[in-house]
Amino acid sequence: KGISPGAALVFLMTGPATNAATLATVWKTLGRSVALSYLITVAVCALASGLVLDALLGDQALNVVTASGAMLPSWLKHLSAVLLIGLIIGTHIKPGRSVGSTKPTSDTQHKPALASHS
Repeated sequence: KGISPGAALVFLMTGPATNAATLATVWKTLGRSVALSYLITVAVCALASGLVLDALLGDQALNVVTASGAMLPSWLKHLSAVLLIGLIIGTHIKPGRSVGSTKPTSDTQHKPALASHS
């Protein structure tokens, strides 16, 4: 809707490569200079690819095919949201232990060691 194919390609290439999680990981594991080189490389390659694509296509109009999709009913979207929130909260609750309990569970009880025969 008014954007050139090259510009769309640039956005598609740089979006995943420059999100906060990717940059933080590169910065922490490889250092500042590598992270800056990474950003510069992504920007230059994406812009060059976009310019090449626009040069190859010229002024050709691309036929964009749009398809309308059916949306889920409102009650199903809300139920799914509640279930997702429940799952997220459930991952932070450890089963079988109450707060402040010092009683060992069955998997942490001392078991006799097997004697080795040498």
